[in-house]
Amino acid sequence: AISRRELELVRVRDVMQPHVITIDPESTIAQAANRMRGHAIGCLPVVDHARLAGIITITDLLEHLGRADRAERTPAPVRRNRRRPAHS
Repeated sequence: AISRRELELVRVRDVMQPHVITIDPESTIAQAANRMRGHAIGCLPVVDHARLAGIITITDLLEHLGRADRAERTPAPVRRNRRRPAHS
């Protein structure tokens, strides 16, 4: 186990991943999920023209998936055909 003191001495540069896997902002959610799964990573920097535009995480994907699932399970409102009585 690493001591608290050792953690205070270790720098991010010593543990970071220098070969960063990125994704384009125009990519689909499915492409992001597949890239994350394929590289066994939990987040992807989103790069637009060599500039960091944002980051997408596993949590973001799950949130989107959860919202989509709820939308599919929500029944559409029932429309009743209300006919007016025929006049005699």
